Amino acid sequence: MGGNVGGGLAPAASELALRAQPPDWYVLEMSSFQLADVETFRPDISVITNLSPDHLDRYDGLDEYYADKARILNRADADSIWVLPAGDVAVLSLMGEAPGTRFFFGETEQTGTHAFVSDSALTLRVGGEVDVLISAQELPLLGRHNLRNALAASLTAELAGAQAKALADGLRSAIPLPHRLEPVADRDGVLWVNDSKATNVAATRSALMSLDRPVVLLLGGTDKGEDFSRLVPDGAQMRSVLAYGAVGPRVANEVQGSEFVVGGLDVVVQRAAEAARPGDVVLLSPACSSFDMFENYEERGRRFSALARESA
Repeated sequence: MGGNVGGGLAPAASELALRAQPPDWYVLEMSSFQLADVETFRPDISVITNLSPDHLDRYDGLDEYYADKARILNRADADSIWVLPAGDVAVLSLMGEAPGTRFFFGETEQTGTHAFVSDSALTLRVGGEVDVLISAQELPLLGRHNLRNALAASLTAELAGAQAKALADGLRSAIPLPHRLEPVADRDGVLWVNDSKATNVAATRSALMSLDRPVVLLLGGTDKGEDFSRLVPDGAQMRSVLAYGAVGPRVANEVQGSEFVVGGLDVVVQRAAEAARPGDVVLLSPACSSFDMFENYEERGRRFSALARESA
Protein backbone atom coordinates (compact mmCIF):
# COMPACT_ATOMS: atom_id res chain seq x y z
CA MET A 1 0.00 0.00 0.00
CA GLY A 2 1.37 3.40 -0.90
CA GLY A 3 0.78 6.79 -2.44
CA ASN A 4 -0.74 9.49 -0.28
CA VAL A 5 -1.32 7.24 2.77
CA GLY A 6 0.00 8.90 5.92
CA GLY A 7 0.12 12.33 4.33
CA GLY A 8 2.47 11.17 1.58
CA LEU A 9 4.85 9.31 3.94
CA ALA A 10 3.99 5.89 2.49
CA PRO A 11 6.08 4.41 -0.35
CA ALA A 12 5.61 5.99 -3.76
CA ALA A 13 3.96 3.90 -6.47
CA SER A 14 7.23 3.87 -8.43
CA GLU A 15 9.07 2.43 -5.41
CA LEU A 16 6.48 -0.33 -5.00
CA ALA A 17 6.71 -1.19 -8.70
CA LEU A 18 10.48 -1.71 -8.46
CA ARG A 19 10.32 -4.26 -5.64
CA ALA A 20 11.72 -7.69 -6.48
CA GLN A 21 8.59 -9.65 -5.57
CA PRO A 22 5.53 -7.73 -6.76
CA PRO A 23 2.22 -8.41 -5.00
CA ASP A 24 -0.95 -9.46 -6.77
CA TRP A 25 -2.44 -6.01 -6.15
CA TYR A 26 -1.08 -2.55 -5.45
CA VAL A 27 -3.32 -0.33 -3.30
CA LEU A 28 -2.65 3.39 -3.79
CA GLU A 29 -4.25 6.48 -2.33
CA MET A 30 -3.89 9.29 -4.84
CA SER A 31 -4.18 12.93 -3.87
CA SER A 32 -5.06 15.70 -6.31
CA PHE A 33 -1.40 16.79 -6.15
CA GLN A 34 -0.28 13.36 -7.37
CA LEU A 35 -3.03 13.01 -9.97
CA ALA A 36 -2.06 16.41 -11.40
CA ASP A 37 1.11 14.88 -12.87
CA VAL A 38 -0.05 11.45 -14.04
CA GLU A 39 0.15 10.56 -17.72
CA THR A 40 -0.28 6.78 -18.11
CA PHE A 41 -1.83 5.91 -14.73
CA ARG A 42 -4.77 3.53 -15.19
CA PRO A 43 -6.15 1.72 -12.11
CA ASP A 44 -7.91 -1.62 -12.60
CA ILE A 45 -10.31 -0.70 -9.77
CA SER A 46 -10.84 2.92 -8.74
CA VAL A 47 -12.62 3.98 -5.54
CA ILE A 48 -14.02 7.49 -5.11
CA THR A 49 -15.36 7.88 -1.57
CA ASN A 50 -16.62 11.47 -1.90
CA LEU A 51 -15.86 14.90 -3.32
CA SER A 52 -15.44 17.93 -1.09
CA PRO A 53 -13.52 21.21 -1.16
CA ASP A 54 -9.87 21.10 -0.10
CA HIS A 55 -6.53 22.74 -0.85
CA LEU A 56 -8.16 25.97 -1.94
CA ASP A 57 -4.97 27.71 -0.80
CA ARG A 58 -3.26 26.01 -3.77
CA TYR A 59 -6.02 26.01 -6.39
CA ASP A 60 -7.70 29.04 -7.92
CA GLY A 61 -11.11 27.49 -7.35
CA LEU A 62 -13.08 24.32 -6.83
CA ASP A 63 -13.34 23.57 -10.56
CA GLU A 64 -9.55 23.53 -10.86
CA TYR A 65 -9.25 21.23 -7.83
CA TYR A 66 -11.85 18.82 -9.17
CA ALA A 67 -10.17 18.88 -12.59
CA ASP A 68 -7.07 17.32 -11.05
CA LYS A 69 -9.24 14.74 -9.26
CA ALA A 70 -10.85 13.90 -12.61
CA ARG A 71 -7.50 12.95 -14.12
CA ILE A 72 -8.07 9.49 -12.64
CA LEU A 73 -10.54 9.08 -15.53
CA ASN A 74 -8.05 9.87 -18.28
CA ARG A 75 -7.15 6.28 -19.18
CA ALA A 76 -10.49 4.66 -18.36
CA ASP A 77 -11.67 1.97 -20.74
CA ALA A 78 -14.35 -0.71 -20.95
CA ASP A 79 -12.43 -2.90 -18.48
CA SER A 80 -12.20 -0.22 -15.79
CA ILE A 81 -14.06 -0.89 -12.54
CA TRP A 82 -15.42 1.96 -10.41
CA VAL A 83 -16.53 1.79 -6.76
CA LEU A 84 -18.69 4.84 -6.04
CA PRO A 85 -20.95 6.27 -3.31
CA ALA A 86 -24.61 5.64 -4.15
CA GLY A 87 -26.60 8.77 -4.90
CA ASP A 88 -23.63 11.15 -4.72
CA VAL A 89 -24.46 13.78 -7.33
CA ALA A 90 -21.01 15.42 -7.24
CA VAL A 91 -19.21 12.13 -7.85
CA LEU A 92 -21.57 11.11 -10.66
CA SER A 93 -21.08 14.51 -12.26
CA LEU A 94 -17.31 14.06 -12.12
CA MET A 95 -17.63 10.59 -13.65
CA GLY A 96 -19.66 11.83 -16.61
CA GLU A 97 -19.69 9.24 -19.39
CA ALA A 98 -16.42 7.58 -18.37
CA PRO A 99 -16.33 3.96 -19.61
CA GLY A 100 -16.20 0.94 -17.33
CA THR A 101 -18.43 -0.93 -14.88
CA ARG A 102 -19.79 0.90 -11.84
CA PHE A 103 -20.47 -0.58 -8.41
CA PHE A 104 -22.09 1.41 -5.60
CA PHE A 105 -21.92 1.42 -1.81
CA GLY A 106 -24.22 3.14 0.69
CA GLU A 107 -25.66 2.74 4.16
CA THR A 108 -29.10 1.70 2.95
CA GLU A 109 -30.17 -1.05 0.58
CA GLN A 110 -31.38 0.35 -2.73
CA THR A 111 -31.79 -0.97 -6.24
CA GLY A 112 -28.38 -0.96 -7.85
CA THR A 113 -26.42 -0.71 -4.61
CA HIS A 114 -23.84 -3.45 -4.17
CA ALA A 115 -22.64 -2.83 -0.58
CA PHE A 116 -25.06 -1.72 2.12
CA VAL A 117 -26.38 -2.35 5.63
CA SER A 118 -29.33 -4.74 5.82
CA ASP A 119 -30.85 -5.89 9.12
CA SER A 120 -27.93 -4.13 10.88
CA ALA A 121 -25.34 -6.19 8.97
CA LEU A 122 -22.75 -5.16 6.38
CA THR A 123 -23.88 -6.91 3.21
CA LEU A 124 -22.49 -7.35 -0.31
CA ARG A 125 -24.57 -8.14 -3.39
CA VAL A 126 -22.44 -8.73 -6.47
CA GLY A 127 -23.33 -10.80 -9.51
CA GLY A 128 -26.48 -12.19 -7.89
CA GLU A 129 -24.57 -13.48 -4.84
CA VAL A 130 -25.39 -12.02 -1.41
CA ASP A 131 -22.74 -12.16 1.33
CA VAL A 132 -23.57 -11.08 4.89
CA LEU A 133 -20.27 -10.06 6.52
CA ILE A 134 -20.60 -8.77 10.10
CA SER A 135 -23.08 -6.78 12.15
CA ALA A 136 -22.52 -3.05 12.20
CA GLN A 137 -22.02 -3.28 15.98
CA GLU A 138 -19.03 -5.59 15.43
CA LEU A 139 -17.12 -3.01 13.40
CA PRO A 140 -14.47 -1.69 15.82
CA LEU A 141 -14.26 1.76 14.22
CA LEU A 142 -15.90 4.95 15.43
CA GLY A 143 -18.26 6.92 13.22
CA ARG A 144 -20.81 6.44 10.44
CA HIS A 145 -18.29 7.47 7.81
CA ASN A 146 -16.14 4.50 8.82
CA LEU A 147 -19.15 2.28 8.21
CA ARG A 148 -19.30 3.63 4.66
CA ASN A 149 -15.53 3.20 4.32
CA ALA A 150 -15.86 -0.42 5.47
CA LEU A 151 -18.54 -1.03 2.85
CA ALA A 152 -16.42 0.54 0.11
CA ALA A 153 -13.31 -1.42 1.13
CA SER A 154 -15.21 -4.71 1.38
CA LEU A 155 -16.81 -4.23 -2.02
CA THR A 156 -13.45 -3.36 -3.58
CA ALA A 157 -11.74 -6.38 -2.02
CA GLU A 158 -14.48 -8.72 -3.21
CA LEU A 159 -14.16 -7.35 -6.74
CA ALA A 160 -10.42 -8.06 -6.48
CA GLY A 161 -11.13 -11.69 -5.55
CA ALA A 162 -11.29 -11.77 -1.74
CA GLN A 163 -13.63 -14.27 -0.09
CA ALA A 164 -16.46 -13.30 2.26
CA LYS A 165 -14.96 -15.03 5.33
CA ALA A 166 -11.64 -13.23 4.87
CA LEU A 167 -13.51 -9.93 4.53
CA ALA A 168 -15.49 -10.59 7.72
CA ASP A 169 -12.33 -11.51 9.64
CA GLY A 170 -10.60 -8.39 8.39
CA LEU A 171 -13.47 -6.14 9.40
CA ARG A 172 -13.62 -7.61 12.91
CA SER A 173 -9.89 -7.12 13.40
CA ALA A 174 -9.76 -3.56 12.08
CA ILE A 175 -8.13 -1.07 14.41
CA PRO A 176 -8.55 2.72 14.33
CA LEU A 177 -5.83 4.37 12.30
CA PRO A 178 -3.82 7.01 14.17
CA HIS A 179 -5.28 10.50 13.89
CA ARG A 180 -8.53 9.33 12.25
CA LEU A 181 -11.31 9.39 14.84
CA GLU A 182 -8.89 7.58 17.14
CA PRO A 183 -10.07 7.21 20.76
CA VAL A 184 -7.06 8.09 22.91
CA ALA A 185 -8.45 8.50 26.45
CA ASP A 186 -11.65 7.84 28.37
CA ARG A 187 -12.18 8.97 31.94
CA ASP A 188 -15.04 10.19 34.08
CA GLY A 189 -17.44 9.62 31.19
CA VAL A 190 -15.52 11.87 28.75
CA LEU A 191 -14.11 10.31 25.57
CA TRP A 192 -11.10 12.04 23.98
CA VAL A 193 -10.79 11.50 20.21
CA ASN A 194 -7.87 12.39 17.94
CA ASP A 195 -9.05 13.25 14.41
CA SER A 196 -6.04 15.35 13.46
CA LYS A 197 -6.15 13.95 9.90
CA ALA A 198 -9.35 15.99 9.35
CA THR A 199 -7.64 18.86 7.54
CA ASN A 200 -10.67 20.26 5.72
CA VAL A 201 -14.22 21.31 6.55
CA ALA A 202 -15.85 18.27 4.95
CA ALA A 203 -13.79 15.86 7.06
CA THR A 204 -14.75 17.65 10.26
CA ARG A 205 -18.42 17.76 9.26
CA SER A 206 -18.25 14.02 8.62
CA ALA A 207 -16.77 13.42 12.06
CA LEU A 208 -19.49 15.49 13.73
CA MET A 209 -22.21 13.68 11.80
CA SER A 210 -20.76 10.37 12.98
CA LEU A 211 -21.03 11.11 16.71
CA ASP A 212 -24.15 10.74 18.83
CA ARG A 213 -22.81 12.42 21.98
CA PRO A 214 -22.33 16.10 22.87
CA VAL A 215 -19.04 17.37 21.44
CA VAL A 216 -16.37 19.78 22.59
CA LEU A 217 -14.67 20.56 19.27
CA LEU A 218 -11.09 21.81 18.87
CA LEU A 219 -10.96 23.62 15.55
CA GLY A 220 -8.14 25.56 13.92
CA GLY A 221 -4.67 25.67 12.40
CA THR A 222 -3.45 27.12 9.11
CA ASP A 223 -6.03 28.89 6.98
CA LYS A 224 -6.73 27.01 3.73
CA GLY A 225 -9.39 29.45 2.52
CA GLU A 226 -12.48 27.36 3.25
CA ASP A 227 -15.84 28.62 4.47
CA PHE A 228 -16.44 27.58 8.11
CA SER A 229 -19.99 28.91 8.38
CA ARG A 230 -21.56 25.53 7.47
CA LEU A 231 -19.05 23.36 9.28
CA VAL A 232 -21.43 22.28 12.07
CA PRO A 233 -24.14 19.98 10.63
CA ASP A 234 -27.78 20.49 11.57
CA GLY A 235 -28.62 18.39 14.60
CA ALA A 236 -25.05 18.07 15.85
CA GLN A 237 -24.84 18.15 19.64
CA MET A 238 -22.25 20.84 20.30
CA ARG A 239 -21.17 21.48 23.86
CA SER A 240 -18.50 23.96 22.80
CA VAL A 241 -16.37 24.97 19.80
CA LEU A 242 -12.87 26.09 20.71
CA ALA A 243 -11.10 27.93 17.89
CA TYR A 244 -7.33 28.26 18.03
CA GLY A 245 -4.23 28.95 15.97
CA ALA A 246 -3.66 31.18 12.96
CA VAL A 247 -7.20 30.76 11.62
CA GLY A 248 -8.80 30.98 15.06
CA PRO A 249 -10.12 34.55 14.85
CA ARG A 250 -11.84 33.85 11.51
CA VAL A 251 -13.34 30.62 12.83
CA ALA A 252 -14.70 32.50 15.83
CA ASN A 253 -16.41 34.94 13.45
CA GLU A 254 -17.89 32.27 11.15
CA VAL A 255 -18.91 29.45 13.53
CA GLN A 256 -21.81 30.48 15.72
CA GLY A 257 -21.13 30.12 19.43
CA SER A 258 -17.42 29.42 19.05
CA GLU A 259 -14.75 30.77 21.38
CA PHE A 260 -11.26 31.87 20.31
CA VAL A 261 -8.65 30.50 22.70
CA VAL A 262 -5.31 32.30 22.67
CA GLY A 263 -2.31 30.02 23.16
CA GLY A 264 -0.93 26.66 22.16
CA LEU A 265 -2.63 23.30 22.01
CA ASP A 266 -1.95 22.72 25.70
CA VAL A 267 -4.06 25.76 26.57
CA VAL A 268 -6.86 24.64 24.25
CA VAL A 269 -6.88 21.12 25.73
CA GLN A 270 -7.07 22.53 29.24
CA ARG A 271 -10.04 24.70 28.20
CA ALA A 272 -11.67 21.62 26.64
CA ALA A 273 -11.24 19.66 29.87
CA GLU A 274 -12.99 22.45 31.75
CA ALA A 275 -15.87 22.59 29.25
CA ALA A 276 -16.52 18.82 28.94
CA ARG A 277 -19.23 17.05 30.93
CA PRO A 278 -19.74 13.30 31.57
CA GLY A 279 -21.05 11.73 28.36
CA ASP A 280 -19.26 14.23 26.11
CA VAL A 281 -16.63 13.72 23.41
CA VAL A 282 -13.62 16.03 23.27
CA LEU A 283 -12.79 15.97 19.56
CA LEU A 284 -9.69 17.32 17.86
CA SER A 285 -10.97 17.62 14.29
CA PRO A 286 -9.27 20.83 13.15
CA ALA A 287 -10.57 21.26 9.56
CA CYS A 288 -7.22 22.91 8.83
CA SER A 289 -3.62 21.95 8.17
CA SER A 290 -1.21 22.04 11.08
CA PHE A 291 1.63 24.19 9.83
CA ASP A 292 1.05 27.17 12.13
CA MET A 293 2.19 25.11 15.14
CA PHE A 294 3.33 21.68 13.95
CA GLU A 295 5.34 20.01 11.21
CA ASN A 296 2.38 17.88 10.11
CA TYR A 297 -0.96 16.52 11.29
CA GLU A 298 0.74 13.47 12.83
CA GLU A 299 2.80 15.62 15.20
CA ARG A 300 -0.33 17.60 16.07
CA GLY A 301 -2.26 14.39 16.75
CA ARG A 302 0.49 12.91 18.91
CA ARG A 303 0.67 16.08 20.99
CA PHE A 304 -3.09 16.17 21.48
CA SER A 305 -3.15 12.50 22.45
CA ALA A 306 -0.45 13.02 25.06
CA LEU A 307 -2.23 16.06 26.49
CA ALA A 308 -5.55 14.20 26.48
CA ARG A 309 -4.12 11.32 28.49
CA GLU A 310 -2.67 13.77 30.99
CA SER A 311 -5.99 15.60 31.28
CA ALA A 312 -7.96 12.37 31.57
